[in-house]
Parts: sequence; structure tokens; C-alpha cells
Amino acid sequence: MAFASTHAGPSEVLISRKTSSPFLAAMANAAASHVAEQDDVHNGSVFHPATVVFPPALSCAQAIGASGEDLLVAAVAGYEVDIRVGKFLGRSHYKVFHTTGTAGTLAAAAAVGRLLKLNPEQMLNAFGSAGTQSAGLWEFLRDAADSKQLHTAHAASTGLMSALSCKHSGFTGAQHILEGKQGLAAGMTSDSDPSKLVDRLGARWALAETSFKYYASCRHTHPAADALLQVILANQLLHRAILQK
Repeated sequence: MAFASTHAGPSEVLISRKTSSPFLAAMANAAASHVAEQDDVHNGSVFHPATVVFPPALSCAQAIGASGEDLLVAAVAGYEVDIRVGKFLGRSHYKVFHTTGTAGTLAAAAAVGRLLKLNPEQMLNAFGSAGTQSAGLWEFLRDAADSKQLHTAHAASTGLMSALSCKHSGFTGAQHILEGKQGLAAGMTSDSDPSKLVDRLGARWALAETSFKYYASCRHTHPAADALLQVILANQLLHRAILQK
């Protein structure tokens, strides 16, 4: 965060209200937004969309002077891409990889690409460049390490960089980054399903399937938290009594 605030630019680092470059602002905001475990979540793709969509979209929108409407449309594009790619990668992917960090690179590229009005060829190249940088392993959990926020920071900033590169320099990326012989599916999953990418495309809005957390913790812990709350209410327990025990 401190590193981002030392570089001047048009994009805001939200936790300090200082400005920085779009790349560094996206990185800092994406990392900060994933700390409190209050992300929105899409169950089917096991994905936290907002943390990798809004930071790069906002930093780009501020840099180019985009309207609020443009920002929201870009966010919708990012949501649709990340959820669909997450579903495509399947549950075997999630066993090892943090899907928000991996598919999140393409989500960020989609949101920023929409703001930059990339044409279809440019967007495909942006996806290729973003996808080849997909990263995020669950191994950090075994050490209770701090690396989780790096996943969202990396996804947001590299997705933004990929879209900008295609817009301004004609940078090319892999044309089959998802389903290619050495693409994401080949290297990161054993149960990919290409049909998930286009499931009712144009009629089904995956964004509407997202939800918000009741508790500031991993969504997998929420059933246990609900059960504990029921026990507390049923027995009229006070937190002081629990601490004393």
C-alpha cells in the first residue's frame, strides 16, 4: 500500500485517498478489499467477483474520465467473465488454485477492456495475456500466511495491464488461452466444461446470482457460525459468560 502511494497519478488509492498510477491503484485497492473477508461471492464458481473487478475498473475509469454508467457496464462485463470462467474451470481447479486469483485476471481484463472499448480482436488478445498470468495457490493456508491479498492484487493489476497493452501497443496474447492444448484448462483443472462459458449467454446474468456475506469470514464457515448463533440465542448466552468459561 505504501509503495502505491509513493507514485503520483490519476487514480485513487481508496484507503488513503492519495492518487497513484492506474496499475498501482488497482493493485492496492484489490489487496485492501480482500482483507476483511466481506467479499461478495458466487457459489457456483466459488468466486469473489468485486475484489478483482471494481479496483481495476475504477482506476481505469478515473484515468480516462469515464462516466459512472461506463463504469457500471464495465463491472457487469467483468462479473460475467469471471463467473463463467470460474464455472468453466470447475471444482478440481479450486482444490489447488484460488479461483478469484486465477480467473480474476480475465475478469479484470474484461472490465478494463470494456472501458477502453477494445474491439473483439483486442479483447481476445487481452484475455490471452491476462490468462497466461493467472496465479494463486491455496498452499498459503497451511502456514496462515498473508499471501491471499497478493492474489487479488495481482489479478486486478495484471488484467488491467493486459487490456491497456492491447489498446495502446497492439500487444498480442494466446488465442486459445482457456481451452488450448497448453492453456488454463490443460494445466489447472481436470473437469473443465466449455459449455459453462456460454450458458444462456445474453439471457442469463450471472451477476444476479452473487450474494453477500453475513459474517466477515470464509463463506465455508458460515454454517458453523449460524449454528453457534442459534445456540447462543436458544440458551440466552452472553459473551461475558462464554469468556468466563
